[in-house]
Amino acid sequence: RDVVGLAQTGTGKTAAFALPVLARIDRKVRAPQALVLAPTRELALQVADSFQSFADHLGGISVLPIYGGQSYGIQLSGLRRGAQVIVGTPGRVIDHLQKGSLDISDLRFLVLDEADEMLNMGFQEDVERILADTPAEKQVALFSATMPAAIERVAHRHAVDRDGEPGPANPLSRDRGDALQERHAAWQVAAIGQEGCERLGCVDGDQIGHVERA
Repeated sequence: RDVVGLAQTGTGKTAAFALPVLARIDRKVRAPQALVLAPTRELALQVADSFQSFADHLGGISVLPIYGGQSYGIQLSGLRRGAQVIVGTPGRVIDHLQKGSLDISDLRFLVLDEADEMLNMGFQEDVERILADTPAEKQVALFSATMPAAIERVAHRHAVDRDGEPGPANPLSRDRGDALQERHAAWQVAAIGQEGCERLGCVDGDQIGHVERA
């Protein structure tokens, strides 16, 4: 189930989408299964670091940040090794798609982080271009501090309901930031193992949308 979350920076939203995604990564498949888009390289690096810190407790999961300003060689090497989680800025993701070095045709999870900021920076066409390369069957999580009309249009166009029909995604109410932050702290204390995740509800369910219950 897809998610549209209204969340300010610092409310624990990275854990809210990272842990459910990591819990469902197939470690035997060495190909991109999750893509997180971030508006800036600083945010992409921050999100990738968080993903990797959680993934280290699970083992067998590779997280790769791809962003402008870094050598292509480093990123190409990581892609060839079979990173399962890609965290990138729209421009560099498109560069790799055009070069054929990034294949997201079998992607299972897509996260748009700071979506309003991405659109404010003029990335709407880039985001639409990337979404066009993803499979129809995937789970989408869109996180934004505000919900302008442009974000609503993106959410409506690319989110699906439980029956698979285009429509509004499952909303996270704006006043749940404190609950997400508390759960983020709890996840950190729990060592992020499989057993800990099951106790916290990030594994007991087959949809990203269940983080709504935070």
